[in-house]
Parts: sequence; C-alpha cells; structure tokens
Amino acid sequence: MTVVALVAGSNSNAKAATSVLTLGIAAFTAGFISLQLRAIRRGFSVQMFDATSSGMRALTEAMLANSDLRPFFYDAKPTVHAQDVDERSRLLALAELYLDFMDTELLRRSAFSEATDGLPPFEPWIRSMFSSSPVLREFLQEHGAWYSGDIAALAIGSRQ
Repeated sequence: MTVVALVAGSNSNAKAATSVLTLGIAAFTAGFISLQLRAIRRGFSVQMFDATSSGMRALTEAMLANSDLRPFFYDAKPTVHAQDVDERSRLLALAELYLDFMDTELLRRSAFSEATDGLPPFEPWIRSMFSSSPVLREFLQEHGAWYSGDIAALAIGSRQ
C-alpha cells in the first residue's frame, strides 16, 4: 500500500469519525435543550399555580373580613336585602374583586394554556358562583364592558 493510499484512507476515516462525533454532539445538544425547555415550562406552570393560589387566598381573606356578606355569594341572597349604603358598597366591592379574579384567571388560562394544562378546570367553580350569587350576575350585567366575553358566557350558562 502506498503512502498516498494510507493518507487517503485515514482522511476518509477522519471524515466519518467527525460526522459521527458531530451527530453525537447534535443529539446531546438537542436532548439538553429539550430538558431545559421542560424545566422552563415546569417553572412557568408553578408560577401560574402560585398566581391562582394567591388570588384565591385574597378572595378568602376578603370574604373572611366581610363574612356577613357570604350569603350574597353562596346562598343566593338577593342584593335588595343589603341593609344600608355601607353594606351595599362592601358587597359591590367584593363582587368586583371576585369578577376581576375570575376574568383574569380565564384570560391567563387562555393565553398560557400550555402552562395551565395540569391545573384543575376553573369554569365549574365560576358557574357555581354565578348560580349561587345574584350580586355577581347583577354586577356583571351592569359592568359587562369591563370583562371578557368568556366570563359573560359562563354567567349566562350558569342560569340555564
């Protein structure tokens, strides 16, 4: 075998080894990027869950601070039974807080659906709240332009 043949053969082997090495590095890089993307998605899902939990906690705290208004939200007590201007003002403020949270949550779940896939559905709770709360329905009817069509559809669906 001549020196030229040996060099040509080793050049061919070097090219094959380089190709295999390049493919291996590309596969490793793709796998690593995939792991990083999953970690980022998981982190975003945790943030979405934390935001939902924080909002629910704020609603719970507001309800605890105004526990006398609970029947207006959970027992279908009509708003005409609000005793005075102060009670009516607190009732409307709490209704606005609930609706703002519900609408924001629906919008976040729509905009970031991949990050909220693992979360329980929110719509059954919203429908239930509309079914048991005349003040939520009335506030939404009066201030419907403030909210998305998604929440309005759930309010209408809760009465059927």
